Amino acid sequence: MVESPYPAVPPEPPPAGVPRQTPSAGAIAPHIASQAAAEPDALADQPVNVVRIALWSLVGLTAFLLCLIGVVLLARHLRPMLYGEQWARNAFDTALAELRNGDLPMEKRRQAAATIVSFGPEAVAATLDKTATIVGQDDSFQFPTIIIKLLAEQTSAAAAFAPALGSDRANVRAAAAYVLREMGPAIAPATDAEAVSPELLAGLRKAIVDPNRWARWYSIETLGNLGPAAAPAVPDLIPMLKHPDIQTRLRAVRALGRIGPPAVAAAAELTRVRDDDHDQAVRRAAGEALLDVNLPGLLAAARQKAPDDIRELIDRLQSANEFESSSAASALGKRGLDAADAVPALAQALQNANKWVRAGAADSLGLLAIAGVDVSMVIPRLQRAARDPDPEVSAAAQRVLQRLRAPPSP
Repeated sequence: MVESPYPAVPPEPPPAGVPRQTPSAGAIAPHIASQAAAEPDALADQPVNVVRIALWSLVGLTAFLLCLIGVVLLARHLRPMLYGEQWARNAFDTALAELRNGDLPMEKRRQAAATIVSFGPEAVAATLDKTATIVGQDDSFQFPTIIIKLLAEQTSAAAAFAPALGSDRANVRAAAAYVLREMGPAIAPATDAEAVSPELLAGLRKAIVDPNRWARWYSIETLGNLGPAAAPAVPDLIPMLKHPDIQTRLRAVRALGRIGPPAVAAAAELTRVRDDDHDQAVRRAAGEALLDVNLPGLLAAARQKAPDDIRELIDRLQSANEFESSSAASALGKRGLDAADAVPALAQALQNANKWVRAGAADSLGLLAIAGVDVSMVIPRLQRAARDPDPEVSAAAQRVLQRLRAPPSP
């Protein structure tokens, strides 16, 4: 240890006469009080800091989750770009396998059908080729019902089936037409041709002359399902009324009837079919179609041929006075064979705004049928009347259908 060369200097004592000052209790008390008052403020700031930390933690967690979701979505979009056709092929194969797997839940198979359709026309055609077949000497068409149902649910993508109608494989063409037929009127929500995809309408117009009967039949029926929206196809359907195949003629007749007044150009040819076709079912269908295509023309022609008293009743039936028209509707049924020319007028009366006119027209048609008048052409209208919201009308129509031994619905 090295000693300091300087001597230690003791503390200087206070000057003489000056007393040593010791802090009094009164001086210490204010300091203690101010320190005690500061401590609650510090404690009050602690909850604020805790809330602030929690909020920042929540913000950080939210940002992390958003980034994670973004990475997942980005990877999903980048995967097809990175793997290209191979990824698409694998995804299609998976969806097709799920669609055909009867052990999977229906919702899973429904999602598979939607996925396939989303891949576009080529995937649709490939699916139809792998699921539908035409076999045997009679060209029997086989297509699993559940697959038809699941594909037909994709009504918003109906246009994706149009290219398949022109496939070089008959089973693909027939399956595409079948699915489109099962889609029904849903692919034409409006009543004009603009509601239907131009490509789809063009494909159907070509398909109705397909050499394969299944593709031809289903395409014609699909046009009928479109109703007035299929009006551009009327010139294509008229020549089909002379087709050598009975089923083709029958379907063409019914399709024209479902198109309705826009198919009035086919009235003359439908009249020929009604009078001259060698098949009874085709003749009857032509008469039914004429009512829907050209009811005003039929009514005018029938009225002109009718006896004077029947003509007078027909005029009263069309009166704006509901009491006069309802009494005429009931009176015509009592005239038997003499009132045969009143059938078109009674068919029109089935759509009258007054329920008693509608019910009277249905009852009169039943009485005319009993008297031997052929009222078969009005069966479709009677079937619609059987679903009338008014019970009097629906009951009257159902009674007539029972007499005619016709089903209550088409």
